[in-house]
Amino acid sequence: MEKRTTFMKQNNDTVRSHFVWRKYLENFSTDDQIFVKNIKTKETFHTHNKNVGVKRHIYTIKNKVTPAEQKIFMEYFKKSNGSPWHDIAESMISFINDDSFSIMAKYIDSSHVEIIKKIFKLETPSISLRQEEIFTHYENNFYPVFEKLMNQDISVCSYYEDQNFTDFFELISFISMKMFFTRKEIESLTNVIPKSLLDLVGFDESKEKVFQKIEDEKNQVFQKNGLVNEDIDKANFLIFFISQYFRTDKHISKLKEIFKNSPKVPRNINFDNFIYTFIHLRALLLIKNLLREKYHIIYLVNKTDSSFITSDQPIINTYSFIAKNLGRELLNDELEFFYPVSPNLAILFTNRPCYEKIHEINISKDDIAEYNKVLENKSHNFIYSKEAF
Repeated sequence: MEKRTTFMKQNNDTVRSHFVWRKYLENFSTDDQIFVKNIKTKETFHTHNKNVGVKRHIYTIKNKVTPAEQKIFMEYFKKSNGSPWHDIAESMISFINDDSFSIMAKYIDSSHVEIIKKIFKLETPSISLRQEEIFTHYENNFYPVFEKLMNQDISVCSYYEDQNFTDFFELISFISMKMFFTRKEIESLTNVIPKSLLDLVGFDESKEKVFQKIEDEKNQVFQKNGLVNEDIDKANFLIFFISQYFRTDKHISKLKEIFKNSPKVPRNINFDNFIYTFIHLRALLLIKNLLREKYHIIYLVNKTDSSFITSDQPIINTYSFIAKNLGRELLNDELEFFYPVSPNLAILFTNRPCYEKIHEINISKDDIAEYNKVLENKSHNFIYSKEAF
């Protein structure tokens, strides 16, 4: 049997994917061990944090996004009114699909693509494990902000008071995503195809030269629009935060059901494909709305002898619990996000008028018990704690 080469090298670790960031789970662990409670069976146990917030093949693309599905997807996001996300969506779909030939065609004359394909016996794999790499990219970018949150850096609370950032959030995020996809594409080209052949077909720039060109373009855009490097951190927090809200097993299952039952969604699409690209771009559209509505971060500081817990749905909308208790449907504008950062610290991302001038609140044991109750109620299957339940 002749050997075939996959264009973009896949990481087999992504077969078993964390939908809750493992670095985050360390805050609720001791020596990487974490207490777990099954909210349905009430069983409790102690295990390594690599075993929680994880599911096999949750992000595996088993059938590629087809041109017809891509067209439907682009139609859905026309509401973003001429934003640059059309280009990003195309890059994202090519990346998730492991579509080596679309990627090569961006950098190499199309007449050479078939030649390279035959020489290296390149093929696009039947399944893709690349989806989690995008979430890993979000996690890595978020880490500097995560450290600021852990240190209760008060500057984070005023991140979104800057109207200039709000105006240019979409552009900042677009630049960040463009840099990510371009880096991945260039690495794939240069890792699989020898430099001598790349030179021969007209791609004669080194990885470093291409990456520097992207960095220079970013710096020019930032300088022109009065942006600073901290604006990247601001965008990275929002992209990680809202995508973490959507990317869990609970929300993926819920979104699939919504799509399957919605008369507005055509029946001839594969929901397993559609859902992943949807999560990324739906998060970006939601972030635009949150910024317009003046959302900001508040620290909830725990100085008591009680502890915050977390769950397999670590970011929750507090309004959904309130609506459920009142026996009514959740309204579209009812959004307030709660995120326990550690046993002693949580954040609210809110625009409630009563919190307008507040950056930090010392909360009581009763408040902690109530938040833990809400978190357990909105979890999918499990809650997690640093201490025994």
